[in-house]
Amino acid sequence: MVGPIRALNNIMNFKNFYAFILILISLFLTKSIVGQSTIKGQIFNINSLEPVANASILIIDSNDRTTSDQNGKFIIKAKYEFPLTLFFSCIGFVNKEVELLILPDNDLNIFMQDLDLVDPNEVVPPRNPNKSNGGQGYDMEDDDGKSDDNYDTPSAPYEDSAMKNFLNAKFPFPPPECHTAYEMPGRVFKNCENLGDVEQKISDALDTENYPYRFLSVPNGFAVVTQMEQYNEDGSIIKDSGTRWVHYPKQEAFSWSINYFNSLIFPRKGYLRIFVYIITSEVYSSTKEVVSKDQAASWHKRGVNKLPSQVANIPLSEDYTINLLLYEFEVPESNHVAEQNCPCKFPAKEHLKHSGLKAHFF
Repeated sequence: MVGPIRALNNIMNFKNFYAFILILISLFLTKSIVGQSTIKGQIFNINSLEPVANASILIIDSNDRTTSDQNGKFIIKAKYEFPLTLFFSCIGFVNKEVELLILPDNDLNIFMQDLDLVDPNEVVPPRNPNKSNGGQGYDMEDDDGKSDDNYDTPSAPYEDSAMKNFLNAKFPFPPPECHTAYEMPGRVFKNCENLGDVEQKISDALDTENYPYRFLSVPNGFAVVTQMEQYNEDGSIIKDSGTRWVHYPKQEAFSWSINYFNSLIFPRKGYLRIFVYIITSEVYSSTKEVVSKDQAASWHKRGVNKLPSQVANIPLSEDYTINLLLYEFEVPESNHVAEQNCPCKFPAKEHLKHSGLKAHFF
């Protein structure tokens, strides 16, 4: 009898041991899966806004690393808990560190500066590939070969929040179709030396005609978007500001006039438009996406009020084009449901004329 009981105990002990091993494996796999985080982002040249390709990205104190693609985009797997620090390096650019306290909700926008445009004393020192931690440590030795215990790691020059806010305020690119376009002649901006001069010329025209506007980012440039405006059927500006900036036809006030009774029998339409100036060195066409009135109106709402100096200082070269895009909508008084004009009723150049803006450019 003792033999079977002992055998049974051995079996039970083996089962317990086997279960214990399974639990350990499960915990290990769970930690491996949960502990891995995916970090995505894109690297830009802060001086030109062009993507930085073939940049090296690594997580400090780990062997996790990757390289940015031709569009400056990267994906890196983090196997360690946060906080962690990303290190960015690329030939011809200032090294950069970014500390992440938690996993970002959105893709990162990383800005690197041209090495020739910064003070050498501000550059992050190069990595020493012979360090015992696999090349992840700093070279903290003085010229005499002794370790500098008081070494303070410098960081790349400060990037203000204005640039980040600007890049986060994106205009859909390539732009949605069903617009009418007009490429502004180069002679209009012949005295402009940089993108800031172009912005100033456009802003002066819009300010004079009382157009509210905002700035949004596009690849290698920017867009100027006006607030959605109601205009007269012939394309001219509505003088009454109480009507000009509403998104539906203004109803006639009660009266015994023929106009009031006509408005009841024959509901009027409201005509809406948005001016979009796109300044970029990119070659682009339109997408097949059609936007709603609310989507188009949101462009102005999410824009920033000022063009960052990093963008304004970019030289205006022959690669840049300045295009005016016009989006039209019609809104019936009966139900206020807007429909996009596709194709548009007026060419962009006609809108430029009827709005009074043309006189400020030609």
